Amino acid sequence: MNKKGFTLIAAIFIVLVVTIFAVATSTLLSAESVLAVKNQGSLKAFYIASAGVEYYLKELSDDHSWLTPPVPEAKSFSGGIFTVAYTGEADSAIAMLVTGIYTVEGETNARALKMEVARSNGQLSVLNWQEI
Repeated sequence: MNKKGFTLIAAIFIVLVVTIFAVATSTLLSAESVLAVKNQGSLKAFYIASAGVEYYLKELSDDHSWLTPPVPEAKSFSGGIFTVAYTGEADSAIAMLVTGIYTVEGETNARALKMEVARSNGQLSVLNWQEI
């Protein structure tokens, strides 16, 4: 029986198994890294939209007549932008849609928040808030 030949075949088999394991592990880590970047971009877009909500709530609290609400515009914030659109304006209630947009590594992420706000006795109150 030739033990040298068997040892060589066993060594090649072990190297092959270790190589396959290393390639599988690196592929998995690479895929997880891509997912983490996408998730980070999506979360950043959500936080930018939330900042837009806070910004325009401040604008609305300073505005005494919601019949002519502050002009919606795109604002830069923390490496992204947020936009605001109003619907259903009234003197005591308003609905707004705020979209946060963030681009990371060529991937554009957008998250939108819809909010209904009312004013009573000079105080703002949120009637409804949802992510869409």
